[in-house]
Amino acid sequence: MIKIHTRYITDTEGNPLEVVLPVKEFKALMEYVEEIEDALELEKAIKEAEEFVPWEEFKDRLKEEAI
Repeated sequence: MIKIHTRYITDTEGNPLEVVLPVKEFKALMEYVEEIEDALELEKAIKEAEEFVPWEEFKDRLKEEAI
């Protein structure tokens, strides 16, 4: 799990307005979010797929279609 060290910017009443993160932690968090998005897109593609083609067959098709 990503360890996050947050600092908050608050208004005069102490209500949080913004969060401040170290850049290294922000980048790690964004990478984690991108990985989750990729996993969700893959899951969606699998559910919506009409057919699957074996990898070797797919490579052969690419070679045939190459110009």
